[in-house]
Amino acid sequence: SGQPGTADCRTLLICRERASVADVNDGRARVVPVLRALNDNQRVSLLVGPEGGWSVEEEEIFDKICSKYIGRIDPPIRCVSLGTSVLRAETACMMAVGSWALTNDS
Repeated sequence: SGQPGTADCRTLLICRERASVADVNDGRARVVPVLRALNDNQRVSLLVGPEGGWSVEEEEIFDKICSKYIGRIDPPIRCVSLGTSVLRAETACMMAVGSWALTNDS
């Protein structure tokens, strides 16, 4: 419920797997560089999909939402890549949180 630029603003990172180079070039950046680029103390929510991945409908919704914010400074929602591998849900969660911990080791 926070407004951009305020202390209670939270960035939603939609974590997706099986990303290709084209996906990254189209705005689905890798998770660690995105996390490093966030403002200090910026709050983050990580959305990780179910076992077997997001449905086709969910992927289409994410593509539509994330395409609105490509090129914007500090977008409230970003699609990020967890890499090209297919991950178990538990592994994807650990990878996303581990990426956050790696970039916020203070």
